[in-house]
Order: sequence, then C-alpha cells, then structure tokens
Amino acid sequence: MQFLGNEFTLVEKPAIDYLVNQLGYQYIEGEKLTPEQGERDSFSDAVLKSRLVYALTHLYHNLS
Repeated sequence: MQFLGNEFTLVEKPAIDYLVNQLGYQYIEGEKLTPEQGERDSFSDAVLKSRLVYALTHLYHNLS
C-alpha cells in the first residue's frame, strides 16, 4: 500500500490555503491562540469570544 500523506497534508493544509488565498481569511497558528496569549480563558473554550465580539461589532455596527 502506498503512503498518501497525513491528515495535515491531505485535509488541513489545503483547507487553510483555500480559506486564506481564495476567501481572504487570516490564518493564525494554534500556538498563538492560548490562554497565556489572552485569546481564551482555557483550552476548553471553542469560541474566541474577543475575536467574535470584535467581528460582530464591525459587521453589524448599527446593532447594540
């Protein structure tokens, strides 16, 4: 059986490349999204609240 690659090379990297290059998303390495960096209270937080609030207030600035 021929080795085809791993999950990163087959799935994650192509998805990241598409989101960044085609859709204009910003990619941030996981090591920079830690509680020590102030991005979340703990690793169990699936949503980065400060980034979500920032994005929503800029997209929907007319809502409170």
